[in-house]
Amino acid sequence: MYWSRTGSLLDILLWLLMGSLWALGGWLVAAQAFQLRSRERLLAGFATGLLSFITLANLLAHILPLTIAFWTASLLVLLFGIGLLLAGRRYMPALRAWSALEDLRNAWRQVAALLLLTVLFEMIGRGLAIFDDYLHLPLVSVMAAGQIPPRFYLDPSKPMAYHYGLQVLAASLVRLGGLFPWSGWDLSKALAIPLALLLGYLWVRRLLHNTPAASLGSFLFAFAGGARLLLLVFPAGLLAWRFNRLLLLTSAVYTG
Repeated sequence: MYWSRTGSLLDILLWLLMGSLWALGGWLVAAQAFQLRSRERLLAGFATGLLSFITLANLLAHILPLTIAFWTASLLVLLFGIGLLLAGRRYMPALRAWSALEDLRNAWRQVAALLLLTVLFEMIGRGLAIFDDYLHLPLVSVMAAGQIPPRFYLDPSKPMAYHYGLQVLAASLVRLGGLFPWSGWDLSKALAIPLALLLGYLWVRRLLHNTPAASLGSFLFAFAGGARLLLLVFPAGLLAWRFNRLLLLTSAVYTG
């Protein structure tokens, strides 16, 4: 079994409901607080909601039970967006009732690309331990169990001296969505990577007013942090012959 440890469709639907709260709140925040074009608001709003949810859930989990912290964080993001919308009716032109449909009409290609690339990266990254997953998977597991901030899983008397962020999203998928730690983590990575690339595309397009340049910029962003993903397109025999000549250091020794 790869996906669901509970086998419950209700768990997944409830997580999607929770995710829709912070996504809608993020869109309202982006539409009211930032000067964005219609084609930019959906993805920017989704990213705003996601980052806000991760931050608030991480803070609230210090004082609240984890499930309540996740739902409270989502509701706070939505309420903040609604608050900005109500304030905007006084101090700036309010969003029209059909603004969401207008944004979707102008950005449906980006939304479709996000969905398709998320599926693609999930298929690529499924079980692919090239991102220090030996460390991330236990971290997601202990956080989903309610330990936020996490304790060191080999010695619970010590704090986990490691940065985390996207693992909070994965922990919510495990705790509320009923996924396994590995499927929750794989899906979180698969969503974050294309989201970052598409936001980079929108940024370059805004700067240069040129779609081909934006596409090239997004392609370059994909390898700005390293060329590990390029290894996926090389034959296994060639990789084995070439890497027999390499000396691996630090975490590369354990992950290969």
